[in-house]
Amino acid sequence: MKYFNIAVFFLYYSISSAQNIEFSPLSRFGFGDLNKSSNSIIQQLGKQSTGFASEDMLNFDNPASCGFLKFTDAEIGLESKLKYVDFANGGSVKDWSGNLSHIGIGIPLRNSINEVLDRKTYDYSMGVSLALKPFSKTGYNFKLVDSSAQFGEVSRSLNARGGLNMLTGGFGYRKKNFSIGLDVNYIFGTSKFDQFLAFNDIIFADNSLLKDEFSSNGFGFGIGIIQKQVINKSQIAKDKSIKEKKLHYGLKVQLPTTLNTNYNALHTTRSYFEDAGIYTLKDTVLFIDNDEQKTKLPLKINGGLYYDEQGKFGVSFDYGIEFWEKAKLHNKQKGVFKNSGSIGLGFWFRPDRTIYGSFIKRSQYRFGANYSNDYRTVNGVNPKTISLSAGMGIPFIYQRQNTMLNLGLEYGNMTFNNTLKENYIKLNLGFTINDNEWFLRRRYD
Repeated sequence: MKYFNIAVFFLYYSISSAQNIEFSPLSRFGFGDLNKSSNSIIQQLGKQSTGFASEDMLNFDNPASCGFLKFTDAEIGLESKLKYVDFANGGSVKDWSGNLSHIGIGIPLRNSINEVLDRKTYDYSMGVSLALKPFSKTGYNFKLVDSSAQFGEVSRSLNARGGLNMLTGGFGYRKKNFSIGLDVNYIFGTSKFDQFLAFNDIIFADNSLLKDEFSSNGFGFGIGIIQKQVINKSQIAKDKSIKEKKLHYGLKVQLPTTLNTNYNALHTTRSYFEDAGIYTLKDTVLFIDNDEQKTKLPLKINGGLYYDEQGKFGVSFDYGIEFWEKAKLHNKQKGVFKNSGSIGLGFWFRPDRTIYGSFIKRSQYRFGANYSNDYRTVNGVNPKTISLSAGMGIPFIYQRQNTMLNLGLEYGNMTFNNTLKENYIKLNLGFTINDNEWFLRRRYD
């Protein structure tokens, strides 16, 4: 079990090579399309994660949640996306893509079974987490055809792929109902941009092939806190079997992150010999090798509330702001930034929280909504995105451990003035496995 929990991290690289590239023309600008996904449960709640904490579910967006863990929790998530892109000129694109959305594991450093066997309740606990997920995505592949009196028909083929990934390690320490956490993020990855320019009406024309590549890496740090308030303390004092009604106040501050960004470029001209059907290199117009500059990701602040009514239902609310006007690009990257924000609301309920009820009653049902504006601005306009999500968590018992299958569906609409509109439907699938045997002390040798 432990080896399985750790080994899933190595699946990321073997699977990522087979992932489909999502079509997104705006990913040419800035650091690409930022990935807002978290674990499957939080995605289905409309991405509200700042105040979320649970004894058996990992929240790797706020490291303070590690202090509340009592069970080791491992999760792997996948997603598939159907997108329709409409352009102002009447053109449209239908695009299917799929990704491994995240892998994560959270481990409490104090085993709850030891507390029961010791007949002692500790008022503090600690936990650690490790997660890997995409930070941003870059991807498109299309062809533009134009004409002019001077050059005739000109075709331009554009291709982009890659993005940044983020490996996050978190630590949380809880004293009674207050938890504070620190996470360390390693951001790394490469985005590649190819452009082929052909003069179709000019015989023996020198066509251009432009290849640009940006590779970035760097460490960032985040601080999070969660304060739990128990609403029904007086009732629990009279009857210890009563479940808590709890309200969480959460805050997450992601500090500005400096990245080392290398730019490599190879721009060439080529001649096409139609009879042979081959291109031959004629000249190198531009060659740049490892032009390194410091780039910068901005300060991000999120605040949130999360209410849990004795495991019967819960409500979450988040508001966040990102100060992108203070960010910095490599001077060869394209993009103008503007501060961005997001707001969202989530709700879940479970008809029967015991494991002995019917399949329908013991499943958890989730709903969420989110509104955000993009960090990139083109001609002074920021794209706006509205998304609605729904999902369910189906519990199973596997080798005396809790396992949950999380199925979710998300609909989103992104508008960029009248220039570009996107509508998408995303299916996400997550597997969560709990284990309470980590750090269990042996009673007999």
